[in-house]
Amino acid sequence: MSNIPSSSRSSIDILQQQIVNGATLKLIQKDASKCSPSLIQQQEPKQQNKMLEKEVVDDTPNQYNYYIREAKRSEIPKITDVLMSSFHSQSQQPTFDSYIRRYKQNHLYMCFDAIEESDRGIFVACASSSSEFSPCTEGEILVGFCLVDGRTPDPSCKIEFLTSGTLASTSPRPYLSDLGVIPSHRRKGLGELLVQACERWADQRGYDKLYLKVEGTNTAGVGLYYGMGYKRTKLPWARDMKNLEKKMDNTLLLEKSLVIASPSTRKRKRTWIKEQILLLRPMVAARNSNNNNLPI
Repeated sequence: MSNIPSSSRSSIDILQQQIVNGATLKLIQKDASKCSPSLIQQQEPKQQNKMLEKEVVDDTPNQYNYYIREAKRSEIPKITDVLMSSFHSQSQQPTFDSYIRRYKQNHLYMCFDAIEESDRGIFVACASSSSEFSPCTEGEILVGFCLVDGRTPDPSCKIEFLTSGTLASTSPRPYLSDLGVIPSHRRKGLGELLVQACERWADQRGYDKLYLKVEGTNTAGVGLYYGMGYKRTKLPWARDMKNLEKKMDNTLLLEKSLVIASPSTRKRKRTWIKEQILLLRPMVAARNSNNNNLPI
């Protein structure tokens, strides 16, 4: 190496340095290509956060505030959309859907126009993105519905006059119906809140019971009503229950007592039970003593 001229030696050093620099640059580019997602994430965190926040706000129903209020006649088209989404969201029959939509819409107009306001309670569940809980805020959407019919019942609607043939088409009153919540806003407790609104409505008008029907195959609905204290109505034709279930396609008639026993009533009931026990104790003791005195 000592025989190499100084000019050639400097050229070799330069070439070696270029080779080292080129190899180093390739290694850096290779590492950068493997870690590009993290590098992009470090360079643009604000932009990614904005996209995430927008996705959460748009797609997550938890960002809404929910409340129950009375429905308005002008909201019938929106209420119809709620009912169609609640009960027929997976239907693939446009002709049938169109018929059902017209039927439900006409039924709602009948409820608003033909039934006195004091005889019916019509409630909607609302979702609002506003931080305020006041009803009728801007940007609210209807996500649930429920109706209670409190008209004075005809004789055919009373439990004692119902038959296994008329129950499928007739309901006792006050009668809760059309409880529905659109799928994207379920499991928020809105069904229970709507039922409670109907219960308060019936209780304020002096009714002691509230009735409803639910399909036996609707496990979610049956679980909701049983969990809220509803039980199967005792019908006067218990012997025909098997035939009734066939005629009603496994439809259950449920009821709930709206009369809450006062503390004094419960106390009197407990006191009466204790008195009966005290009266029975001497009789039981005497009977036991007589049995012990019997010859063996």
